[in-house]
Amino acid sequence: MRKYYCFLLLGLTFYMSNAQETVSLAAEIIPGLKIIKEAEYTQESLFGYMNGGAELYLEYGFEELKVSELKYKGHDLKAEIYRMESPAMAFGIYSVNIFRCDIQNEEKGYFCQTDFQVQVCRGEYYINIVNNDGSGEGKEFAVKLAAKLAEMVYSDSFSLNDYLGDTAIPGNINSKKLLAGRLSLENNAFSYLQYFEGFESFSLLILEADSFSLLAIRFDEAASISKFFLSHGIPEIPLCGEPVRSGDKEFTMTDHGDILLRIDSK
Repeated sequence: MRKYYCFLLLGLTFYMSNAQETVSLAAEIIPGLKIIKEAEYTQESLFGYMNGGAELYLEYGFEELKVSELKYKGHDLKAEIYRMESPAMAFGIYSVNIFRCDIQNEEKGYFCQTDFQVQVCRGEYYINIVNNDGSGEGKEFAVKLAAKLAEMVYSDSFSLNDYLGDTAIPGNINSKKLLAGRLSLENNAFSYLQYFEGFESFSLLILEADSFSLLAIRFDEAASISKFFLSHGIPEIPLCGEPVRSGDKEFTMTDHGDILLRIDSK
C-alpha cells in the first residue's frame, strides 16, 4: 500500500456564495400574512437584540439578522433570519439551537419542528420561526413560512463530509453538532474541553453514538496539529488515513488535513 502524508489546506474554505442571494420576508409570500414590526441587526448592533448571546453568534461568523413580528389569522409569530459566513457556520448555529425535535428532516438542508418552533438551516442561512400559541393552525403556518423562506436559498447546505472527508458516516448517530471555537465548545460540549486545553483557533464536528463519539477537528494553524498529537502522546503526525490508537482514543488524519478523533464510551 502506498503511504502518503495529508496535504494540509489550513484555514481555507472552498465555498462560493451567490452575492445576489438574499432571504427576506414580504407579506405577499403567503396570503393573509401581516408584518407588524421589522428590524435588522449587524455585527455591531446584535448585542442590542440578544445581549449575552451575541458572542456565540459572532464566533459562528454572524453577518446579518432580520427579525419580523407577524400575525396570521389571529396567531402571533416571530421570524428570525440569520445570515452566517458559510453553510458550515449556519449548520453550526442551527445544531446548537435545536433540542428534542418532534419532526426532523435533512433531505433539503436541515429542519427541526416542535409545537412552538420551526428551525431551518439552508445554505448560509439559519431561520427560526416562533409560534407563540403552539396551536395546530399556528404550527402548520410556521412550517409553511419556513419552507417559503428556505426556497429563497439556492446555495448548497453543509455536508458532514466537509469535515469527515471520505470517512463513512456511521448510521447510528444520535447527535450532530458543529462547534466554531472555544466558546461554543464550553457552552455546548463541555466534556470535550479537556482535549483542547491550550488550543485556540479551531472548529470541530461532533458525532455522538451510544458506544463512541467521533470528533472531526480543524485547526487554523499547522503548528497546532503536531502540538495536538504530542499532547496525546503521539510524537509524529500520522500518515494520511492510517489510524493510531492511544488508550481509548483513535486518531486519523483525513485527506484534507483535519483530525478524526474517535473516543470509545466507557
